[in-house]
Amino acid sequence: MNNIKATLITLLLLEFSTVAYSAACDSSAIPEPLYKLIEYSKYDKAVEQAKAEYKKQSGNKESSLILAKVYVNATLHAGMSFDLSKLGFKKGEKGKKKITKEQLKAATRGALVVNKKYLEETDAFIQQTVKKWPESKGLFYCLTKVHFYNHDHARFIKLLDQTANAHKDSENEAVDFLITYGTKFIKTHRYDLASEVYETLLKTFPHAAPALSTLGVTYIKRGFTKKAMDYFEQAYKFAPDDTIVISNIAEAAMLLADFNKAGKFLKLKAKHNPNKVDIYFDLAINAMHADPEQSKPYWKKYFEVNAKYPDSKSWSDNAKVIQAAVKDGTYDEYDWFYLGTQMINQRVPKYAVALMTNANNKHPYDASISYGLAHAYDNGKHFDLAEKALLETLIRMKHPKNKFTTDTNEIYFNLSRCSLSLDREEDTEAYLKKVKQDSKYAANADYMFGLIQHRRGNKQKAQNYFKSCIKKAKDNPYKQYCESQLTMGIKTK
Repeated sequence: MNNIKATLITLLLLEFSTVAYSAACDSSAIPEPLYKLIEYSKYDKAVEQAKAEYKKQSGNKESSLILAKVYVNATLHAGMSFDLSKLGFKKGEKGKKKITKEQLKAATRGALVVNKKYLEETDAFIQQTVKKWPESKGLFYCLTKVHFYNHDHARFIKLLDQTANAHKDSENEAVDFLITYGTKFIKTHRYDLASEVYETLLKTFPHAAPALSTLGVTYIKRGFTKKAMDYFEQAYKFAPDDTIVISNIAEAAMLLADFNKAGKFLKLKAKHNPNKVDIYFDLAINAMHADPEQSKPYWKKYFEVNAKYPDSKSWSDNAKVIQAAVKDGTYDEYDWFYLGTQMINQRVPKYAVALMTNANNKHPYDASISYGLAHAYDNGKHFDLAEKALLETLIRMKHPKNKFTTDTNEIYFNLSRCSLSLDREEDTEAYLKKVKQDSKYAANADYMFGLIQHRRGNKQKAQNYFKSCIKKAKDNPYKQYCESQLTMGIKTK
Protein backbone atom coordinates (compact mmCIF):
# COMPACT_ATOMS: atom_id res chain seq x y z
CA MET A 1 0.00 0.00 0.00
CA ASN A 2 1.54 3.28 -1.12
CA ASN A 3 1.18 6.83 0.15
CA ILE A 4 -1.46 6.19 2.79
CA LYS A 5 -3.10 9.46 3.77
CA ALA A 6 -3.39 10.26 7.46
CA THR A 7 -7.06 11.22 7.10
CA LEU A 8 -9.87 10.15 4.82
CA ILE A 9 -12.79 12.59 4.56
CA THR A 10 -16.30 11.15 4.42
CA LEU A 11 -19.83 12.36 4.97
CA LEU A 12 -21.02 13.81 8.26
CA LEU A 13 -24.74 14.25 8.79
CA LEU A 14 -24.74 15.83 12.24
CA GLU A 15 -26.65 13.87 14.83
CA PHE A 16 -27.76 15.17 18.22
CA SER A 17 -29.83 13.23 20.70
CA THR A 18 -31.63 15.90 22.72
CA VAL A 19 -34.69 17.55 21.18
CA ALA A 20 -33.64 21.15 21.95
CA TYR A 21 -30.59 21.05 19.75
CA SER A 22 -31.71 18.26 17.42
CA ALA A 23 -34.04 20.61 15.57
CA ALA A 24 -31.33 23.22 15.12
CA CYS A 25 -28.69 20.83 13.78
CA ASP A 26 -30.72 18.10 12.11
CA SER A 27 -29.26 17.70 8.63
CA SER A 28 -32.19 15.58 7.44
CA ALA A 29 -34.30 18.75 7.53
CA ILE A 30 -32.24 20.17 4.66
CA PRO A 31 -34.16 20.06 1.35
CA GLU A 32 -33.56 16.88 -0.63
CA PRO A 33 -31.42 18.38 -3.48
CA LEU A 34 -29.02 19.99 -0.97
CA TYR A 35 -29.05 16.90 1.20
CA LYS A 36 -27.97 14.78 -1.77
CA LEU A 37 -25.11 17.15 -2.57
CA ILE A 38 -23.87 16.90 1.01
CA GLU A 39 -24.32 13.13 0.96
CA TYR A 40 -21.99 12.91 -2.06
CA SER A 41 -19.49 15.37 -0.53
CA LYS A 42 -20.25 18.10 -3.05
CA TYR A 43 -19.95 20.75 -0.38
CA ASP A 44 -18.96 23.66 -2.60
CA LYS A 45 -22.00 23.15 -4.79
CA ALA A 46 -24.28 22.73 -1.77
CA VAL A 47 -23.02 26.00 -0.25
CA GLU A 48 -23.31 27.81 -3.58
CA GLN A 49 -26.94 26.74 -4.08
CA ALA A 50 -27.93 27.41 -0.46
CA LYS A 51 -26.36 30.90 -0.63
CA ALA A 52 -28.15 31.65 -3.91
CA GLU A 53 -31.49 30.70 -2.37
CA TYR A 54 -30.71 32.73 0.74
CA LYS A 55 -29.93 35.83 -1.34
CA LYS A 56 -33.32 35.58 -3.01
CA GLN A 57 -35.03 35.80 0.38
CA SER A 58 -32.44 36.91 2.92
CA GLY A 59 -35.17 38.03 5.32
CA ASN A 60 -36.56 34.51 5.40
CA LYS A 61 -35.76 32.56 8.54
CA GLU A 62 -36.11 29.16 6.90
CA SER A 63 -33.58 29.92 4.15
CA SER A 64 -31.17 31.21 6.78
CA LEU A 65 -31.44 28.02 8.84
CA ILE A 66 -30.95 25.88 5.75
CA LEU A 67 -27.79 27.77 4.79
CA ALA A 68 -26.50 27.52 8.37
CA LYS A 69 -26.95 23.73 8.34
CA VAL A 70 -25.27 23.43 4.95
CA TYR A 71 -22.38 25.52 6.26
CA VAL A 72 -21.99 23.25 9.29
CA ASN A 73 -21.88 20.13 7.12
CA ALA A 74 -19.46 21.78 4.70
CA THR A 75 -17.17 22.65 7.63
CA LEU A 76 -17.20 19.51 9.79
CA HIS A 77 -16.74 16.08 8.26
CA ALA A 78 -16.63 12.58 9.65
CA GLY A 79 -13.62 10.60 8.59
CA MET A 80 -11.04 8.02 9.52
CA SER A 81 -7.50 8.47 10.77
CA PHE A 82 -4.69 5.95 10.54
CA ASP A 83 -1.95 5.17 13.03
CA LEU A 84 0.75 4.31 10.49
CA SER A 85 2.96 2.69 13.13
CA LYS A 86 0.34 -0.04 13.55
CA LEU A 87 0.54 -0.67 9.81
CA GLY A 88 4.24 -1.44 10.17
CA PHE A 89 5.50 1.91 8.88
CA LYS A 90 8.31 3.67 10.68
CA LYS A 91 8.50 7.46 10.88
CA GLY A 92 9.48 8.89 7.46
CA GLU A 93 9.40 5.48 5.79
CA LYS A 94 8.10 5.19 2.21
CA GLY A 95 7.35 2.27 -0.06
CA LYS A 96 4.99 -0.69 -0.24
CA LYS A 97 3.93 -3.06 2.52
CA LYS A 98 1.59 -5.98 2.69
CA ILE A 99 -1.09 -5.17 5.28
CA THR A 100 -3.47 -7.63 6.91
CA LYS A 101 -7.12 -6.91 7.68
CA GLU A 102 -6.32 -7.17 11.38
CA GLN A 103 -3.58 -4.51 11.07
CA LEU A 104 -5.90 -2.21 9.15
CA LYS A 105 -8.63 -2.60 11.75
CA ALA A 106 -6.23 -1.91 14.62
CA ALA A 107 -4.82 1.18 12.88
CA THR A 108 -8.15 2.75 11.91
CA ARG A 109 -9.86 5.29 14.12
CA GLY A 110 -12.91 7.46 13.62
CA ALA A 111 -12.18 11.17 13.34
CA LEU A 112 -13.90 14.51 12.83
CA VAL A 113 -12.11 16.93 10.55
CA VAL A 114 -12.69 20.66 10.07
CA ASN A 115 -12.63 22.11 6.54
CA LYS A 116 -11.03 25.48 7.29
CA LYS A 117 -12.21 26.84 3.95
CA TYR A 118 -15.66 27.41 5.44
CA LEU A 119 -14.77 27.85 9.13
CA GLU A 120 -14.98 31.66 9.26
CA GLU A 121 -18.03 31.85 7.01
CA THR A 122 -19.84 29.29 9.13
CA ASP A 123 -19.00 31.10 12.37
CA ALA A 124 -19.99 34.53 11.04
CA PHE A 125 -23.21 33.33 9.46
CA ILE A 126 -24.40 31.45 12.55
CA GLN A 127 -23.59 34.44 14.76
CA GLN A 128 -25.56 36.66 12.37
CA THR A 129 -28.50 34.26 12.20
CA VAL A 130 -28.82 33.86 15.97
CA LYS A 131 -28.59 37.62 16.43
CA LYS A 132 -31.43 38.11 13.95
CA TRP A 133 -33.51 35.18 15.23
CA PRO A 134 -32.56 34.48 18.88
CA GLU A 135 -34.83 31.46 18.94
CA SER A 136 -32.37 29.76 16.57
CA LYS A 137 -29.70 29.77 19.32
CA GLY A 138 -29.56 25.98 19.06
CA LEU A 139 -27.20 26.58 16.14
CA PHE A 140 -24.56 27.47 18.73
CA TYR A 141 -24.51 23.78 19.70
CA CYS A 142 -23.44 22.98 16.14
CA LEU A 143 -20.83 25.72 16.24
CA THR A 144 -19.30 24.53 19.53
CA LYS A 145 -18.76 21.15 17.92
CA VAL A 146 -17.07 22.76 14.92
CA HIS A 147 -14.71 24.80 17.10
CA PHE A 148 -13.97 21.87 19.40
CA TYR A 149 -12.73 19.77 16.48
CA ASN A 150 -10.85 22.73 15.04
CA HIS A 151 -8.53 22.36 18.08
CA ASP A 152 -8.34 26.08 18.82
CA HIS A 153 -8.96 25.70 22.54
CA ALA A 154 -9.19 29.39 23.43
CA ARG A 155 -11.76 30.02 20.70
CA PHE A 156 -13.68 26.89 21.63
CA ILE A 157 -13.90 27.96 25.28
CA LYS A 158 -15.11 31.41 24.23
CA LEU A 159 -17.87 29.84 22.11
CA LEU A 160 -18.71 27.37 24.88
CA ASP A 161 -19.28 30.29 27.23
CA GLN A 162 -21.48 32.02 24.65
CA THR A 163 -23.48 28.85 24.01
CA ALA A 164 -24.04 28.20 27.72
CA ASN A 165 -25.10 31.79 28.32
CA ALA A 166 -27.52 31.68 25.39
CA HIS A 167 -29.16 28.60 26.96
CA LYS A 168 -29.21 29.71 30.59
CA ASP A 169 -32.97 29.13 30.66
CA SER A 170 -32.54 25.41 29.88
CA GLU A 171 -29.82 24.29 32.28
CA ASN A 172 -30.36 20.52 32.23
CA GLU A 173 -30.32 20.20 28.45
CA ALA A 174 -27.41 22.61 28.00
CA VAL A 175 -25.23 21.02 30.67
CA ASP A 176 -26.11 17.52 29.46
CA PHE A 177 -24.82 18.35 25.98
CA LEU A 178 -21.93 20.70 26.67
CA ILE A 179 -20.41 18.67 29.52
CA THR A 180 -19.50 15.93 27.03
CA TYR A 181 -16.63 18.07 25.75
CA GLY A 182 -15.00 17.83 29.15
CA THR A 183 -15.48 14.06 29.06
CA LYS A 184 -13.63 13.90 25.75
CA PHE A 185 -10.68 15.74 27.30
CA ILE A 186 -10.72 13.41 30.32
CA LYS A 187 -10.51 10.39 28.00
CA THR A 188 -7.29 11.79 26.53
CA HIS A 189 -5.98 12.67 30.04
CA ARG A 190 -6.08 16.42 29.34
CA TYR A 191 -7.51 17.18 32.76
CA ASP A 192 -6.40 20.82 32.58
CA LEU A 193 -8.48 21.40 29.44
CA ALA A 194 -11.41 19.48 30.92
CA SER A 195 -11.25 21.76 33.98
CA GLU A 196 -11.66 24.78 31.72
CA VAL A 197 -14.80 23.27 30.19
CA TYR A 198 -16.46 22.72 33.57
CA GLU A 199 -15.33 26.07 34.97
CA THR A 200 -16.80 27.77 31.90
CA LEU A 201 -20.13 26.00 32.33
CA LEU A 202 -20.25 26.91 36.01
CA LYS A 203 -20.08 30.61 35.14
CA THR A 204 -23.60 30.28 33.71
CA PHE A 205 -24.80 27.30 35.74
CA PRO A 206 -23.15 27.63 39.19
CA HIS A 207 -25.44 24.99 40.74
CA ALA A 208 -24.90 22.32 38.07
CA ALA A 209 -23.94 19.27 40.15
CA PRO A 210 -22.57 17.24 37.18
CA ALA A 211 -20.18 20.09 36.31
CA LEU A 212 -19.16 20.62 39.94
CA SER A 213 -18.57 16.94 40.58
CA THR A 214 -16.66 16.31 37.36
CA LEU A 215 -14.59 19.44 37.91
CA GLY A 216 -13.63 17.86 41.23
CA VAL A 217 -12.59 14.71 39.35
CA THR A 218 -10.31 16.73 37.06
CA TYR A 219 -8.64 18.32 40.08
CA ILE A 220 -8.13 15.03 41.86
CA LYS A 221 -6.60 13.65 38.65
CA ARG A 222 -4.25 16.64 38.60
CA GLY A 223 -3.16 16.00 42.17
CA PHE A 224 -5.27 18.60 43.99
CA THR A 225 -7.14 16.30 46.37
CA LYS A 226 -8.29 18.94 48.86
CA LYS A 227 -9.52 21.24 46.11
CA ALA A 228 -11.38 18.31 44.55
CA MET A 229 -13.21 17.69 47.82
CA ASP A 230 -14.45 21.29 47.85
CA TYR A 231 -16.16 20.75 44.50
CA PHE A 232 -17.58 17.36 45.51
CA GLU A 233 -19.14 18.93 48.61
CA GLN A 234 -20.63 21.78 46.56
CA ALA A 235 -22.12 19.22 44.16
CA TYR A 236 -23.63 17.33 47.10
CA LYS A 237 -25.51 20.45 48.23
CA PHE A 238 -27.36 20.53 44.91
CA ALA A 239 -27.62 16.76 44.30
CA PRO A 240 -27.69 14.96 47.67
CA ASP A 241 -29.01 11.74 46.11
CA ASP A 242 -26.47 11.54 43.32
CA THR A 243 -24.58 8.29 43.93
CA ILE A 244 -21.57 9.42 41.87
CA VAL A 245 -21.20 12.54 44.01
CA ILE A 246 -21.60 10.48 47.19
CA SER A 247 -18.97 8.03 45.98
CA ASN A 248 -16.54 10.82 45.09
CA ILE A 249 -16.83 12.32 48.58
CA ALA A 250 -16.28 8.94 50.23
CA GLU A 251 -13.19 8.28 48.11
CA ALA A 252 -11.65 11.70 48.70
CA ALA A 253 -12.42 11.56 52.43
CA MET A 254 -10.51 8.29 52.82
CA LEU A 255 -7.52 9.82 51.04
CA LEU A 256 -7.71 12.93 53.22
CA ALA A 257 -7.86 10.69 56.31
CA ASP A 258 -11.28 12.12 57.22
CA PHE A 259 -12.55 8.69 58.14
CA ASN A 260 -15.72 9.83 59.91
CA LYS A 261 -16.87 11.60 56.75
CA ALA A 262 -15.78 8.62 54.64
CA GLY A 263 -17.83 6.26 56.82
CA LYS A 264 -20.90 8.50 56.61
CA PHE A 265 -20.81 8.68 52.82
CA LEU A 266 -19.93 5.01 52.36
CA LYS A 267 -23.06 4.16 54.35
CA LEU A 268 -25.07 6.52 52.16
CA LYS A 269 -23.59 4.79 49.14
CA ALA A 270 -24.56 1.39 50.56
CA LYS A 271 -28.10 2.66 51.16
CA HIS A 272 -28.41 3.52 47.46
CA ASN A 273 -26.60 0.37 46.30
CA PRO A 274 -27.06 -2.31 49.00
CA ASN A 275 -25.88 -5.13 46.74
CA LYS A 276 -22.53 -3.57 45.74
CA VAL A 277 -20.14 -5.75 47.66
CA ASP A 278 -17.08 -3.49 47.25
CA ILE A 279 -18.75 -0.80 49.39
CA TYR A 280 -18.57 -3.10 52.43
CA PHE A 281 -14.89 -3.79 51.75
CA ASP A 282 -14.35 -0.02 51.79
CA LEU A 283 -16.35 0.34 55.01
CA ALA A 284 -14.31 -2.40 56.67
CA ILE A 285 -10.93 -0.97 55.67
CA ASN A 286 -12.08 2.54 56.58
CA ALA A 287 -13.05 1.36 60.08
CA MET A 288 -9.59 -0.09 60.64
CA HIS A 289 -7.94 3.33 60.81
CA ALA A 290 -8.60 3.60 64.54
CA ASP A 291 -8.98 -0.01 65.67
CA PRO A 292 -9.19 -3.15 63.49
CA GLU A 293 -11.84 -4.51 65.90
CA GLN A 294 -14.29 -1.91 64.58
CA SER A 295 -14.15 -3.50 61.13
CA LYS A 296 -15.67 -6.85 62.22
CA PRO A 297 -19.35 -6.06 61.45
CA TYR A 298 -18.42 -4.71 58.03
CA TRP A 299 -16.42 -7.84 57.14
CA LYS A 300 -19.42 -9.92 58.18
CA LYS A 301 -21.68 -7.84 55.94
CA TYR A 302 -19.16 -8.04 53.10
CA PHE A 303 -19.28 -11.84 53.08
CA GLU A 304 -23.08 -11.90 53.38
CA VAL A 305 -23.41 -9.75 50.27
CA ASN A 306 -20.51 -11.54 48.57
CA ALA A 307 -22.43 -14.83 48.80
CA LYS A 308 -25.14 -13.41 46.52
CA TYR A 309 -23.20 -10.85 44.50
CA PRO A 310 -19.62 -12.13 44.35
CA ASP A 311 -16.65 -9.80 44.35
CA SER A 312 -13.61 -10.68 42.23
CA LYS A 313 -11.85 -13.75 43.65
CA SER A 314 -8.62 -11.86 44.31
CA TRP A 315 -10.36 -9.28 46.50
CA SER A 316 -12.59 -11.79 48.28
CA ASP A 317 -9.43 -13.80 49.05
CA ASN A 318 -7.82 -10.62 50.40
CA ALA A 319 -10.90 -10.03 52.53
CA LYS A 320 -10.63 -13.53 54.03
CA VAL A 321 -7.00 -12.97 54.99
CA ILE A 322 -7.70 -9.57 56.54
CA GLN A 323 -10.81 -10.76 58.39
CA ALA A 324 -8.90 -13.73 59.80
CA ALA A 325 -6.09 -11.45 60.98
CA VAL A 326 -8.62 -9.14 62.66
CA LYS A 327 -10.27 -12.08 64.45
CA ASP A 328 -6.88 -13.50 65.46
CA GLY A 329 -5.82 -10.21 67.02
CA THR A 330 -2.10 -10.86 66.64
CA TYR A 331 -1.40 -8.07 64.14
CA ASP A 332 0.00 -4.91 65.70
CA GLU A 333 -0.11 -1.46 64.12
CA TYR A 334 3.11 -2.07 62.18
CA ASP A 335 1.70 -5.28 60.69
CA TRP A 336 -1.28 -3.31 59.42
CA PHE A 337 1.13 -0.66 58.17
CA TYR A 338 2.97 -3.27 56.10
CA LEU A 339 -0.35 -4.49 54.73
CA GLY A 340 -0.92 -0.89 53.71
CA THR A 341 2.33 -0.91 51.74
CA GLN A 342 1.02 -3.94 49.84
CA MET A 343 -2.07 -1.94 48.97
CA ILE A 344 0.22 0.62 47.33
CA ASN A 345 1.37 -2.12 44.97
CA GLN A 346 -2.30 -2.91 44.32
CA ARG A 347 -2.77 0.76 43.35
CA VAL A 348 -5.46 1.50 45.94
CA PRO A 349 -3.94 4.33 47.99
CA LYS A 350 -7.19 4.95 49.88
CA TYR A 351 -6.78 1.51 51.52
CA ALA A 352 -3.10 2.14 52.21
CA VAL A 353 -3.93 5.41 54.00
CA ALA A 354 -6.55 3.79 56.24
CA LEU A 355 -4.31 0.87 57.14
CA MET A 356 -1.29 3.08 57.84
CA THR A 357 -3.16 5.64 59.94
CA ASN A 358 -3.35 3.51 63.07
CA ALA A 359 0.45 3.30 63.21
CA ASN A 360 0.74 6.95 62.24
CA ASN A 361 -1.45 8.01 65.16
CA LYS A 362 0.44 5.83 67.67
CA HIS A 363 3.91 6.80 66.45
CA PRO A 364 3.74 10.42 65.25
CA TYR A 365 7.53 10.67 65.38
CA ASP A 366 8.28 7.69 63.09
CA ALA A 367 9.49 9.02 59.72
CA SER A 368 9.09 5.61 58.05
CA ILE A 369 5.31 5.88 58.45
CA SER A 370 4.97 9.36 56.98
CA TYR A 371 7.33 8.29 54.18
CA GLY A 372 5.12 5.27 53.53
CA LEU A 373 2.09 7.55 53.32
CA ALA A 374 4.00 9.77 50.88
CA HIS A 375 4.58 6.73 48.66
CA ALA A 376 0.89 5.83 48.83
CA TYR A 377 -0.17 9.33 47.81
CA ASP A 378 2.45 9.57 45.09
CA ASN A 379 1.33 6.22 43.70
CA GLY A 380 -2.19 7.61 43.32
CA LYS A 381 -0.88 10.95 41.95
CA HIS A 382 -2.33 12.83 44.93
CA PHE A 383 0.53 15.30 44.81
CA ASP A 384 -0.77 17.80 47.37
CA LEU A 385 -1.01 15.06 50.00
CA ALA A 386 2.28 13.47 48.95
CA GLU A 387 4.03 16.81 49.37
CA LYS A 388 2.57 17.24 52.85
CA ALA A 389 3.70 13.74 53.87
CA LEU A 390 7.21 14.31 52.48
CA LEU A 391 7.57 17.55 54.42
CA GLU A 392 6.37 15.75 57.54
CA THR A 393 9.01 13.08 56.91
CA LEU A 394 11.77 15.70 56.92
CA ILE A 395 10.50 17.02 60.26
CA ARG A 396 10.23 13.55 61.82
CA MET A 397 13.74 12.58 60.72
CA LYS A 398 15.00 15.15 63.24
CA HIS A 399 12.90 13.73 66.09
CA PRO A 400 15.03 12.07 68.83
CA LYS A 401 12.76 8.99 68.95
CA ASN A 402 12.84 8.42 65.19
CA LYS A 403 15.09 5.57 64.00
CA PHE A 404 14.35 5.82 60.28
CA THR A 405 16.77 7.57 57.93
CA THR A 406 16.84 7.96 54.16
CA ASP A 407 18.55 10.13 51.57
CA THR A 408 17.17 13.65 51.98
CA ASN A 409 18.22 14.38 48.39
CA GLU A 410 15.65 11.83 47.29
CA ILE A 411 12.99 13.52 49.43
CA TYR A 412 13.75 16.97 48.00
CA PHE A 413 13.69 15.57 44.48
CA ASN A 414 10.29 13.97 45.10
CA LEU A 415 9.07 17.24 46.61
CA SER A 416 10.10 18.96 43.38
CA ARG A 417 8.10 16.42 41.35
CA CYS A 418 5.02 17.08 43.45
CA SER A 419 5.24 20.86 43.32
CA LEU A 420 5.83 20.91 39.56
CA SER A 421 2.79 18.67 39.06
CA LEU A 422 0.88 21.23 41.14
CA ASP A 423 2.13 24.02 38.81
CA ARG A 424 4.28 25.71 41.47
CA GLU A 425 7.51 26.34 39.60
CA GLU A 426 9.16 28.59 42.18
CA ASP A 427 8.66 26.02 44.93
CA THR A 428 9.97 23.36 42.57
CA GLU A 429 13.19 25.34 42.07
CA ALA A 430 13.52 25.87 45.83
CA TYR A 431 13.31 22.11 46.45
CA LEU A 432 15.74 21.33 43.63
CA LYS A 433 18.34 23.74 45.01
CA LYS A 434 18.44 21.57 48.15
CA VAL A 435 19.51 18.54 46.09
CA LYS A 436 23.30 18.30 46.48
CA GLN A 437 25.35 18.32 43.29
CA ASP A 438 27.48 15.41 44.47
CA SER A 439 24.45 13.20 45.15
CA LYS A 440 23.05 10.52 42.86
CA TYR A 441 19.97 12.74 42.39
CA ALA A 442 21.89 15.61 40.76
CA ALA A 443 21.00 14.36 37.26
CA ASN A 444 17.37 14.05 38.28
CA ALA A 445 17.44 17.65 39.49
CA ASP A 446 18.85 18.89 36.18
CA TYR A 447 16.07 17.06 34.37
CA MET A 448 13.49 18.91 36.46
CA PHE A 449 15.28 22.24 35.99
CA GLY A 450 15.11 21.58 32.24
CA LEU A 451 11.37 20.99 32.37
CA ILE A 452 10.85 24.26 34.24
CA GLN A 453 12.87 26.22 31.68
CA HIS A 454 10.91 24.66 28.85
CA ARG A 455 7.65 25.63 30.51
CA ARG A 456 8.93 29.20 30.59
CA GLY A 457 9.84 29.09 26.91
CA ASN A 458 13.61 29.10 27.52
CA LYS A 459 14.49 26.35 25.06
CA GLN A 460 18.26 26.83 25.11
CA LYS A 461 18.45 26.85 28.92
CA ALA A 462 16.29 23.73 28.98
CA GLN A 463 18.62 21.96 26.55
CA ASN A 464 21.64 22.95 28.64
CA TYR A 465 20.09 21.35 31.72
CA PHE A 466 19.29 18.17 29.80
CA LYS A 467 22.89 18.00 28.54
CA SER A 468 24.15 18.50 32.09
CA CYS A 469 21.80 15.74 33.24
CA ILE A 470 23.31 13.34 30.69
CA LYS A 471 26.85 14.12 31.88
CA LYS A 472 25.97 13.50 35.53
CA ALA A 473 23.68 10.53 35.01
CA LYS A 474 26.14 7.64 34.39
CA ASP A 475 23.86 4.59 34.91
CA ASN A 476 20.99 6.71 36.26
CA PRO A 477 17.71 5.97 34.35
CA TYR A 478 17.17 9.73 34.06
CA LYS A 479 19.92 9.76 31.43
CA GLN A 480 17.44 8.20 29.00
CA TYR A 481 14.79 10.78 29.88
CA CYS A 482 17.18 13.66 29.21
CA GLU A 483 18.42 12.11 25.97
CA SER A 484 14.82 11.68 24.88
CA GLN A 485 14.11 15.37 25.51
CA LEU A 486 17.02 16.35 23.27
CA THR A 487 16.41 13.87 20.45
CA MET A 488 12.61 13.73 20.28
CA GLY A 489 11.67 17.25 21.35
CA ILE A 490 11.22 18.77 24.80
CA LYS A 491 8.08 17.66 26.60
CA THR A 492 6.77 18.63 30.01
CA LYS A 493 4.67 15.59 30.76
